[in-house]
Amino acid sequence: MEVTLRSNILLSWLVLLQLLGSLASARMPNFIAQDDLNDGQHEIRIHYNGITARQSSVGPDQDSVSGLVLREIHHERHHRLLTMVYVGQSSSQQEEEGLSLRDCKITEDMQEVNEFLDTFETDVDMAMDTPTSDSWSGPLHNVTFVHLASDAQLPKYLRSIVHFRSLRAECKSHLRAARRAVKAKRRADHHHQQQHQQQQQQQLEQHTDDTHSRSKRSLLSLRMPFTKWCGAHYDAQTYGDLGGLVRLDHCCRQHDLHCPFYIPFMEEKYGLRNYHISTINHCGCDQR
Repeated sequence: MEVTLRSNILLSWLVLLQLLGSLASARMPNFIAQDDLNDGQHEIRIHYNGITARQSSVGPDQDSVSGLVLREIHHERHHRLLTMVYVGQSSSQQEEEGLSLRDCKITEDMQEVNEFLDTFETDVDMAMDTPTSDSWSGPLHNVTFVHLASDAQLPKYLRSIVHFRSLRAECKSHLRAARRAVKAKRRADHHHQQQHQQQQQQQLEQHTDDTHSRSKRSLLSLRMPFTKWCGAHYDAQTYGDLGGLVRLDHCCRQHDLHCPFYIPFMEEKYGLRNYHISTINHCGCDQR
């Protein structure tokens, strides 16, 4: 029985060692791989201490005025995919990054995350199956594959890619600023709309006040509203100056200037007394 127990323990150790060996062999090494595509796009793949990243970029001469850079970064501890879109250039000719963040996204969608990792690992498997030379031409067109012992081996313009927390904080800050900008724009639009409505209301009230004021002045001057000739006195500046009631005002003008038979306001003629605010006339345009 003791022999059987020892055999089982030994077998368990062998299985454990085999499993650890499989995991060790399956673990992805630290590396940087660069690939120039036929359409002018430049791709960089980096795996470093649990960080998996892919950068795709086009220069100013490839359908972009200032250059565009897309970065996708995954951290095995957080299992989130961080997508960053920059404007500018990112190349080995620069010691530091000359990029400006334009948009970003943090996703926990397992399907999207796994799709990125599967594609990345497939490309890496093709690159790692090549002969032990630094460069290789194949399905990935023209790949330069270099193992990394430390992040110091990364060019300065690429070192920020492996700092997942800093990039995530940058993305969150950018998204907060974007939300604030949207809210500020909405407030400004709402304020502008309110101002426009207030101006329209003020113009309407001013127009109403002016109309009432003109009517009040007409009554005080014993003149029919919306006329300049129908009343005890006329208010026209010229012969062609007529009020809003054009036909009536035209008739009153005829009375005041041409009609010989008339009775002014609160006066008595021909045995009749005029109690109306307008002059009583006996002309051809009168309705009698």
